[in-house]
Amino acid sequence: MIIKRLEKTDIPALTAIENACFPDAWSALSWQEEFSRAEFIGFACKDGERLIGYVCGTRLFEESELLKIAVAPNARKQGVGEQLLAAFCTEAKTLGAEKMFLEVRESNVPALRLYQKSGFTPTRVRKRYYENGENAVEMVKTL
Repeated sequence: MIIKRLEKTDIPALTAIENACFPDAWSALSWQEEFSRAEFIGFACKDGERLIGYVCGTRLFEESELLKIAVAPNARKQGVGEQLLAAFCTEAKTLGAEKMFLEVRESNVPALRLYQKSGFTPTRVRKRYYENGENAVEMVKTL
């Protein structure tokens, strides 16, 4: 497995993983829009040529925000998420970010564990944050 920067050519694979992982998956058009943003940061984890996970977000001045992290269901529990999150945090810090923020579904226990293990601290619960009415836990990490 290797970690490398996301590329526009990854959009079909990103969309496939999105649809497998999220009820509110980004479309190919949404991904194209993200790639056009100057502050966009993204990494892929590939097993050979196959994309098995990704992370993306933004960095603006001294803050960064993790927008998405996903691992294909058949590639989970192999440390892929940890590697991707570490790469994203390192890049954001290198680019000058001092803090990283994220929101995560309150019911997403595996993600909450990953973030806490990686040094994120819950700051508040955002009620009915997601389209289906689920709460989000807002978290922050000092880089």
